[in-house]
Amino acid sequence: MIARALVNYLEGVTAISDLVGTRIYPVRLPQKPTLPAIVYTQVAGPQIETLEGCVAHNPHFQIDCYSKNPLEAWTVADAVEGALNLFSGVMNAEEQVSASIKINREDIFEENVDDYRVALDFSIWHRAV
Repeated sequence: MIARALVNYLEGVTAISDLVGTRIYPVRLPQKPTLPAIVYTQVAGPQIETLEGCVAHNPHFQIDCYSKNPLEAWTVADAVEGALNLFSGVMNAEEQVSASIKINREDIFEENVDDYRVALDFSIWHRAV
């Protein structure tokens, strides 16, 4: 499963784990989270199919990097971007990634929210090993 492989891969990148440890969550932050932290969400899941069956998956993930200050949120986002953008290879011995491509990066402002968030969008082409 690509989501599990993605989390295990991110937790194994020293530049990321030094900042967030294992605080990488699906879909949303827990209540009263320790920051900085990362939230990942699969926002699309296209795949290419042939008469022989599915041959390639291309899910799109949004990865949100949260912190109490913008500089730290940007630092976490830089670490995630450095680890994932243009990555290819085996991800956590489960998934063969042929290409991981950053689609977008933006700072997110939300009214009445004290945390800072940087959103990264990635397109990840993969198949099971």
